[in-house]
Amino acid sequence: MREKYGPFLTKFPVKIVVVVCFAILVSVMAYGVSTLENEFDFEWFLNEDDHVQDAIDVRDKYFDDEGSQVKIYTVDTDFSKESTQRALIELAENM
Repeated sequence: MREKYGPFLTKFPVKIVVVVCFAILVSVMAYGVSTLENEFDFEWFLNEDDHVQDAIDVRDKYFDDEGSQVKIYTVDTDFSKESTQRALIELAENM
């Protein structure tokens, strides 16, 4: 195999053809990578009967087209109090 392909590949015109083919191949692959889209959604991995899926369905039903999603983290808050609920509603309205 060395005796057959080695001398052939070391000829100058063949080297040029190999480099040009390599450049074309790299260009096509670079273009392909630049057109890739990432469409990952963690919901694809949830079971349909999962309780998290129920919450996601409610979110999509009532809040799907409401704009940007915002998360608020609270510490040591009693959400059963009416005053806390009013304060959260007021906060949401002011956003």
